[in-house]
Amino acid sequence: MSTAGLRRAADLVLDARELRAEEERRHGDVSVAWVVAAGDVVDDVEEMGRRGRADVIVPSVSELTERVHRLALDEVAPLRSRIDVAVGAGGPVEQRCLLSAGLLAAGALRRPEHLERCAAMSPAVRSTFEDVAALVSAEVQQAGVVPLLEQIHWDGLPTLRTQPAWRRRPSRASAATVGSRQAAGAGLEPGSLEALVMEATLDVVAERLTGILPALLASEAPVLRRSSGRIRRSASTRALTMRMGRIDWAATFADSGRSRCWHAVDGGVMLPWAVAVGIDEGERLGLLSATHSDPPDAGWRRA
Repeated sequence: MSTAGLRRAADLVLDARELRAEEERRHGDVSVAWVVAAGDVVDDVEEMGRRGRADVIVPSVSELTERVHRLALDEVAPLRSRIDVAVGAGGPVEQRCLLSAGLLAAGALRRPEHLERCAAMSPAVRSTFEDVAALVSAEVQQAGVVPLLEQIHWDGLPTLRTQPAWRRRPSRASAATVGSRQAAGAGLEPGSLEALVMEATLDVVAERLTGILPALLASEAPVLRRSSGRIRRSASTRALTMRMGRIDWAATFADSGRSRCWHAVDGGVMLPWAVAVGIDEGERLGLLSATHSDPPDAGWRRA
């Protein structure tokens, strides 16, 4: 580990402290972004220990590096524990993912190819779908849901020295910004009477759909999804994705390898089926994982 490595070790110590303080500030209600960022800090510190200090020539630098690495290990130990709590079943990260992916899935299920599946659902779910269909088209429904996803998931991160890509994300969208994006997605002029009516209608739709999400999620068995060699984005590509892309945070969570609430099975992960449908729908709508991309010839596939 060179002097550059020593500087990075010191930065990792500071980032670990920032992320722990952020978790405390939020009283544990952290996001997918926090889990990914904290997990990367933990992984970097552990990888630092595996690489060792063979390239350190100056004894005083070697000794200092050893001390900083021990400090880094001490800092990430409680961070690792807090990640485990956040990603557990029923925890804050799963709840955000169930909500966002469930809302996407509810829109996807209105398409003709899912008619048979919907017919087998509970009367309450079918009734809600019928009511929603009378209020908005499937296209407008999805145009309204997509801007909500960022509001559900993205509430910022502290400035991290070792992960500058997060700084590319815009501030959390206000209600007015979400409304403008919903109007634009539906082809309406933001602030117009038609846009205001649509925004109010979409609020009702989101509320109705949120009410049936538990029944929707429980209506079918979990689905095993395999990764066909999904590629981890480079730092530069991740920065570009953060700045320009619309992020699918549920897919990012599945890619993280830390979704303890969804059991890992034989190289894949067991997703609630509505989450799997939501991830597929997000891909159709142009949403991206923040951390991984598909190889040229494959992507996520069902078992």
